[in-house]
Amino acid sequence: PKALVSTSLALAAGLRKKLESTFHCPVLDVYSMTECRPLAASTGGDFEIIPPDVHAEILDDRGRPLPDGRRGEVAITGGRNDFLPLIRYRTGDHAAMVRRGGRRFLKGLEGRAPVVYLGSDGRRVPSIDIARALGPLALSHYVLHQRADGSFLFKCPNPADHRSALRALLEKKLGSKIRLSVEKLAEEDRRGGKVIPHRSDVKNPRGPLW
Repeated sequence: PKALVSTSLALAAGLRKKLESTFHCPVLDVYSMTECRPLAASTGGDFEIIPPDVHAEILDDRGRPLPDGRRGEVAITGGRNDFLPLIRYRTGDHAAMVRRGGRRFLKGLEGRAPVVYLGSDGRRVPSIDIARALGPLALSHYVLHQRADGSFLFKCPNPADHRSALRALLEKKLGSKIRLSVEKLAEEDRRGGKVIPHRSDVKNPRGPLW
């Protein structure tokens, strides 16, 4: 191959070197997301921002832009997603913006940690499966929090409208014996102005994935 492309998961430096020595070609680590598709790429150093039609910036905890070199949350605005044409989207990922020769780079890029829930039947369920399962419900935003004892707390702006349908959808993914409580979303659920939808206090859940 002329090159290998890694995306979706973080690429460790040791694995990159092994791939390069095995296949004798460069390895491109691509930083991509559903909201804008590929945003930046790295061949071993900082991630260079690629698309000219996506505006990337670094924000502090209160949503204010940070100067170059300061670490904060990556936010994007652009026209690559028809459903997010002019929305300033906070990714949950963190880095510092640096510029070299008129080019923009994300330094020290660290992606958001994936959340894996533990179902009542012992299976591990990735948060992306929950997000897809809740797609039929008209939820503007929500929080699904698994407590350390394995029980679940779901919060949304209008819980009375979704209580029965919500339980049915979650039982299909997390097991019929889940302990679930539903509450109204509160202002304190906004961390730095953004609602983090998936949270878990269960440490290192074990069991097979779906």
